[in-house]
Amino acid sequence: MTIQLAYRSIDEGFSGRTYDMSGAITLSTGTYDAGTDFEAGIYNIAAVSGSGHLYCREADVNELFGVPNDEAHEIRNVNFPKGAEFSVAGKLTIKLIPEEYQGPTGSDAKTAAPQTQSSGREEEDFSNVTDVHTLSTGFYTAGIDIPVGKCDVTAISGTGHVYSSGIGESFGIGNSDVSSFKGLKLWKSACLEVSGALTIQLAYRSIDEGFSGRTYDMSGAITLPAGNYKAGRLFGKRFKVGVYTIVAVSGSGYLSCDDPDLGGSFGFDDGDVREIKNVNFPKGAELSLSGDLTIKMIPEVTG
Repeated sequence: MTIQLAYRSIDEGFSGRTYDMSGAITLSTGTYDAGTDFEAGIYNIAAVSGSGHLYCREADVNELFGVPNDEAHEIRNVNFPKGAEFSVAGKLTIKLIPEEYQGPTGSDAKTAAPQTQSSGREEEDFSNVTDVHTLSTGFYTAGIDIPVGKCDVTAISGTGHVYSSGIGESFGIGNSDVSSFKGLKLWKSACLEVSGALTIQLAYRSIDEGFSGRTYDMSGAITLPAGNYKAGRLFGKRFKVGVYTIVAVSGSGYLSCDDPDLGGSFGFDDGDVREIKNVNFPKGAELSLSGDLTIKMIPEVTG
């Protein structure tokens, strides 16, 4: 949106701002903290490529943003206070162009300490990151399956979706997919869902707490052919409530469940998912298997 101000009277002029292109920071899909990932201060935001959404409550930014003509492609004079959380969503790359520090004038200039803009994340070196976790299709709880902390997410193979608090993206290695997400915060007990035939990698920038892990009981695995099943007491087409890893045994078909929300091709055809990890079935959950699909459900060891 562009507007025009027509002044009826002017009481005082204006000084203007100067922006430092040499100090511009390039940000892709992710979550960034002012004062940590980039310096707090005033910036112009410019679209570089792609399309998505910008959000920052503290800076009053909530815009569809990108290169296409029907979206905003520049926002001027945005003040990010220290601690502000800035979210870049979708397949979008932007530049933050900082206001140039003018410094004091006159006698004050002799004693004032110089201030410089940090290029933030671009100057940080994560080549020695060692805490890396590769995740395929499944549900991962911070503190149990993966560490609690802040990580960068990268697509390794396939395509699907990644969901958690702070992220909800079509993710993968295809041209239209988001392939990386910077600065995902995984709080204790947060669930990270990976769906579709997708494999991702988490590279932790910081870890607040480790994880306990799970053990599965192969001797207690149950084999289910195509049909409809319900979590609950063991009679009829039922299975025990609990956490399972689901593995394709033979055939191909469609696997769906109302709670948790599962739905997709499963089995041994090209493009099928063959395993889903850490699936929590509450009492009454309905699991449906179609086609000539047979699966094995491997229960978590409890107690």
